[in-house]
Amino acid sequence: KGSGTATITCKMDTPYDETFMISMEITVVTSKRSNMNITLSEGDVYTLPSAYDASEYTVTYASSKNSIVNVDHYTGEITARSEGEAYITRTITDKEYNIILERFKISVTE
Repeated sequence: KGSGTATITCKMDTPYDETFMISMEITVVTSKRSNMNITLSEGDVYTLPSAYDASEYTVTYASSKNSIVNVDHYTGEITARSEGEAYITRTITDKEYNIILERFKISVTE
């Protein structure tokens, strides 16, 4: 939501009465939102433009609803499957393991 530091803690209880906890400190240096809204027709194929050099960053993609839009995990090529709305999340990781997330709203029409 904004710049700052937070600690995320996960607690897991096993069926064997064991408890495990893991904590991770997360620092958000900057927060920016992608305002890119894309409208496609069913069957359209579209590749998200990227300015990230593959030698400097690892870039992956995921769809919030594969039944509406499918995205290739590595190339960002989107295939519009059925009418509706979904989000594509692009995860960019640099060599120091800093992560940038970008989100794109995809609307699919008949």
